[in-house]
Amino acid sequence: MAIGDSVVRAIDRVQFTDSRRATRETGGGRTSIVSWETGAMKFNHVGIPTTARFEGEIDLPHLKVTVSDHQSNPFGIQWQRYWEGAPYPDLVKTVAHVW
Repeated sequence: MAIGDSVVRAIDRVQFTDSRRATRETGGGRTSIVSWETGAMKFNHVGIPTTARFEGEIDLPHLKVTVSDHQSNPFGIQWQRYWEGAPYPDLVKTVAHVW
């Protein structure tokens, strides 16, 4: 399995498996970003990893990450600070992504 495959699998687990819990903890408003019927994707956020603290932090202990609310940002930016021992590849924890 290529590293890209493992990143996609890790993100799929976070975005879809934990979507109900994340909805509850971030105040709702989440929508599916992939249509399994058509394979079409819808823009959700620009994820930018950081090691700095930021305004409006939302801790997600079950994911070992602290995020900002991308839905309240006019450009859909979500700051992401991964905790020590967060179970994601370094690529996910260090490189910005569009999802």
